[in-house]
Amino acid sequence: MIHSLFIGNLPFAFKEEDLKNLFRSFGEISETKIIYDRNTQRSRGFGFIAFTREADASRAISEMNKKTILGRMIDVHYSNKNKTSPMMRDLSGDTARKNAPLSIG
Repeated sequence: MIHSLFIGNLPFAFKEEDLKNLFRSFGEISETKIIYDRNTQRSRGFGFIAFTREADASRAISEMNKKTILGRMIDVHYSNKNKTSPMMRDLSGDTARKNAPLSIG
């Protein structure tokens, strides 16, 4: 099972590799995702990170929640204990764009 964490209030310059590097000391990471604005392609200041072990995710929460990173106090908590990898991809807006109603006129 994937143990997905929501990471909020990230520095806007953060990339997925930065997020992974910030959390890699807690254990095996299966996926990282920074959420970008569809129109501007700029970071929305939050993302997700998925650990393969619940103990690693729990330790990451307890040690990283409310920690200041590049002047921003980040929020770290479970996004949904049963979240799966494809669901993380859906949050990026790709599915929303594909399934959005088409308006003609």
